Amino acid sequence: MRKIIFYLLYSILFGSLYYGYFEFVVPLFGYNKFTWDPNITKIVESVLLLYFMLLFTPHGNKKPSDILLNFQLIFPIIGMLVMFGASDKPRLYTYMTVCLYLLILFIANHVQIKRVTTYRISLKAMQQLFIACAIIFIVSMFLFGAKSFLNFSFLKVYEFRTAAAENLPSIYGYLSPMMSKVVLPFILVVAVKNRQWLIAIISVLGSILMFALTSHKGPLFYPLYVLLIYYCSGKRNANYMILCGCISAILIPIIYSGYKESPSELIL
Repeated sequence: MRKIIFYLLYSILFGSLYYGYFEFVVPLFGYNKFTWDPNITKIVESVLLLYFMLLFTPHGNKKPSDILLNFQLIFPIIGMLVMFGASDKPRLYTYMTVCLYLLILFIANHVQIKRVTTYRISLKAMQQLFIACAIIFIVSMFLFGAKSFLNFSFLKVYEFRTAAAENLPSIYGYLSPMMSKVVLPFILVVAVKNRQWLIAIISVLGSILMFALTSHKGPLFYPLYVLLIYYCSGKRNANYMILCGCISAILIPIIYSGYKESPSELIL
């Protein structure tokens, strides 16, 4: 029964992504080669490929890799399958992606990788190092004049984003995502785990500053994602909860769009 629910949730997610792609992505971002050119044969192939991968994808939560494997399938691969059928994309890339995912599944489930003994760094030391890096990075952005492009409004992100990026050295284009997606979320998770609430608040404020300094909306949501994953990871039904969360994140805007005259009104 649990396996059936697992398949059902993935089916709903897959269908929701198809509808969202047709209804919102294509009208809003068609200029960027997101086209609606459905190929029935490839749509059937994409469904069969999804169910074939699900045969080997863990639905429980016995080890950390069970969640990571589902994340790998949910985020990059299902989106690729949607575009494969909806936009008539090439088979070679899609099948290579599926084969590599199956290889990862095989390694995770059947290959015992010997642990490599290295110098161990405690979580506390790593957290302190990351805090220092975050402070230095954000201060350096201010020193380069990023405060001139400080923006806390969702409505103005596209007005400030390009200018804010051009104001900083090009290396910041690589370092900023790492700071927003890795360093600050790591600080937050360790702080929550150790009940260091002041550090947790500082980490969230750092993410808000990264949003304001870069005008990228992602840094505002990464702390929420990380906390939700941290909460779910300790639950037996973690993968089901993550699937339900992803489906809700898609269906809520779709339902909300019914009250709007145009999909563009959903984009802030």
